[in-house]
Amino acid sequence: MPMQVGGAWGPIVMGAAFAVGSLIWLLVQPGAFAALFLAFSLVFLVQATIRYLRRGVAGMRVAAPEVVVPDKAGRLGEQFSVSYRQGWKRATDVSRIRFALVMRETAQYTTHDSKSTHTTTKTHDDVAQDFAVAGQRFEPGQVMSETCMFRIPENGVHTFVAENNRIEWYVLACVEMQRWPDYRWEHELTVLPEFIELTHG
Repeated sequence: MPMQVGGAWGPIVMGAAFAVGSLIWLLVQPGAFAALFLAFSLVFLVQATIRYLRRGVAGMRVAAPEVVVPDKAGRLGEQFSVSYRQGWKRATDVSRIRFALVMRETAQYTTHDSKSTHTTTKTHDDVAQDFAVAGQRFEPGQVMSETCMFRIPENGVHTFVAENNRIEWYVLACVEMQRWPDYRWEHELTVLPEFIELTHG
């Protein structure tokens, strides 16, 4: 089904809520842990705001894409297509356009010492498949349309969500524009813990 890029208000609102909550916590009950949580919240809020602003700047050049993606969960070894259509608002030189299927692994580590508890979150994208479209100059009103075929690796790991670990799958698109921030789009896929049934003629 066609999908459009959503806004980035969610992370900004969440970061602001964490920052306000941790500030109140610090004022009511001063301590190292409250101060650490406030610092983490402010970093998260700043990063979310920067991502939003970068997308806004890139959005001055290109329109929100129309994307057709699978509307059901996939299986290991299954093939699917993604159709991506996007128009340009202003003349823009594009270095390349990249499409990728990635497995994103997120792990949260908690360490303790005599005074405080520290939580670290690490995220890593493992590219399972990617395609690159050669760059060109796009004029106002011009439309780019691409269709990519992806296959979920048979030896991949299915979608998994736990308290401290997550395995997620995404289809990504990145329009790399000269002298402008990249325009990025991503869509999460659910991969089931089962294999596609192969038929033999």
